[in-house]
Amino acid sequence: MARLARLRERARETLWLAPVLGLLLALALTVATIEFDDVVEVGSSAVIGFDGGPDSARSILATIATSMLTFLALTFTLTVVALQLASDFSPRLLRSFLSSPVSKLALGLFVATFTYAVLVLREVSPENVPELSVTVAIVLAIVSVIVFVYYVSDIAQSLRVASIVERAGEETRQEINRSLPEDGEPGREEAERDQGWRAIEGAEPLDVVAWREDPGILTAIDLEGLRTLASRENVIIELRAQVGDFIPMGGPMAAIYGREWDAEDHGLNRRIAVSKERTYRQDAAFGLRQLVDVAIRALSPGINDPTTAVQALDQIHDLLLRLGTRRLYPGVLRGEDDEVRVLVPVHSWDDYVHLGVDEIRIFGEGSLQLNHRLLGMLRDLADRLPEIRRPAVELQLNLLTESIESGFANETDRERARRTTSAVGGSEGGG
Repeated sequence: MARLARLRERARETLWLAPVLGLLLALALTVATIEFDDVVEVGSSAVIGFDGGPDSARSILATIATSMLTFLALTFTLTVVALQLASDFSPRLLRSFLSSPVSKLALGLFVATFTYAVLVLREVSPENVPELSVTVAIVLAIVSVIVFVYYVSDIAQSLRVASIVERAGEETRQEINRSLPEDGEPGREEAERDQGWRAIEGAEPLDVVAWREDPGILTAIDLEGLRTLASRENVIIELRAQVGDFIPMGGPMAAIYGREWDAEDHGLNRRIAVSKERTYRQDAAFGLRQLVDVAIRALSPGINDPTTAVQALDQIHDLLLRLGTRRLYPGVLRGEDDEVRVLVPVHSWDDYVHLGVDEIRIFGEGSLQLNHRLLGMLRDLADRLPEIRRPAVELQLNLLTESIESGFANETDRERARRTTSAVGGSEGGG
């Protein structure tokens, strides 16, 4: 399960898969249309479309093939330029551009059209003009032009700041909706977590399982597989790393508690997926990390763009509201006998608040616009979240108040920084 999730992520983030699929589809389409042309009499009314001679067919097919090579070169060039520009916001945003379906559609279609045109060109002779095949090539060329124009438009739109932060926010929202139920009781997970971890309090582990493969970032955990394994072996499995953590080769991955444990044949490593970089899967904190990266880079002295930081903060505001009103994952799995079987380190509500606010508050000290928006966000969270979520927000409000007092030289600026312009904290120029 965990390995399958890793393969899916690799398929989403690679650029070569779409051209390969396009090549294979072109081969299949060529065989099908050539076979059809072979059984239909030349000039028959059964085929509607191209009815020119062999020289005309060769000219059209050669032009299409040449054009597709040009399209491919431009597409690769624009994609590389987009990746370079996106890295200016945060290197962790590159995976979103690599997984863009529009880029993959364009590359796959251009490779397919080029391959199809070249293969059909071989079939043209003075005695044989495959009318349907040439017609299909013309249709593919027209579709390719439309897709290329759409691709250029999509690249231009995706490089806008609003699109970049919206994409990070939307992918994080999808993961929150997938993994955290809306009907859960906020704060209940903390009691479950404490109760679950008391099951191993003071106990010595039977075994500490090391990671035996290449180092990387923990990106997926097969929770059901671990639960089944722990129930079968009658043990408690405590993971020593959480999703998003780096695991070195030979580093401790899990501790085993119980009476007996077959250290040679447990298959624990197969239930953990490790990749080169983090993904959104099982890791809502990754989305917050990306948005915070965008904000603090915009607030750096070399860039000094607080408006971009505010746009990232808009998404963080929405994500914290969603997280704060839901029951977070407790990181405790029980077996059918209701005994604790798996313990997984997870982010708490306080962790999410510190991740989403601390660095922005520190790097944004002295920015009127940023302090406007941040103060409004924290006040809105304090007003709308359940009581159990408020202490972490109130702590940030106190820290922000101290930051405002120390970050502005005169009382006039401090007073302006303490004001928000709307009930939800909209700031001047923040859009």
